[in-house]
Amino acid sequence: MPGEVSRSNPGPSDESPYCPDYCYPNGPRMCPCGHHEGYHNDQGECLLAHQCQCKGLPLTCRTPTPNEEGQGVREIQQRIGDWVRSTLGEKSLNNPLERCLRLMEEAAELSQAVGVNAETLHRLIDYVYARPKGKAPQEIAGCMVTICAAAFSLKVDLLAVTLKEIRRIHTSEVIARVRRRQHEKREAGLEGKGLKGTGR
Repeated sequence: MPGEVSRSNPGPSDESPYCPDYCYPNGPRMCPCGHHEGYHNDQGECLLAHQCQCKGLPLTCRTPTPNEEGQGVREIQQRIGDWVRSTLGEKSLNNPLERCLRLMEEAAELSQAVGVNAETLHRLIDYVYARPKGKAPQEIAGCMVTICAAAFSLKVDLLAVTLKEIRRIHTSEVIARVRRRQHEKREAGLEGKGLKGTGR
């Protein structure tokens, strides 16, 4: 029968989280509802939704498991690779110079959107090319870190807008426009063919 010990230690209350905060080595992520991820079940439903009116745990507020770490990025990379192949062809997909020119174009458009003037960008290019050349894998990682920081600064949900853009570029209208612009860039010598990978 229960004794003094069991009465003085009744165990967790009905409002205790499914996973206490000590289960997370780096601390649990917080849901906008004010309760950490441990209060949410596998479907994202909050144990205390009757109090906080939680609408569900956003994916960005869930700590990935070791097996899930990076899987989302790899899946997006594969989906984009498949799209470039089907839209522009294998040669375009496997042309690093062309892909990097497109990356520079998007970075310039983002800079333009937030108010960076062309003169500053030209000076930045001169600054970069005056320094020793880096290694592609490290620079790719730098691009990823930098775009995440830019999205944070602009208060943009990077995953949400990326998935939205993936849906948009799969429409027939966008595919036709991308192919037309690609032809225009090739006519202007901006597709990477015959360009040198070093120097200015």
